[in-house]
Amino acid sequence: MSGRRLGRLFGSLFILAAVASVVVANHGGVPAELHMADVIWV
Repeated sequence: MSGRRLGRLFGSLFILAAVASVVVANHGGVPAELHMADVIWV
């Protein structure tokens, strides 16, 4: 895989993770610390 394609893939994953974290935060679900761990795992 080329570096550019890999960069776009990680960019999309990061955006999806950010959107998911906002949605969960709005629903008052998961604590912020746990959420940051999720973002790091992605």
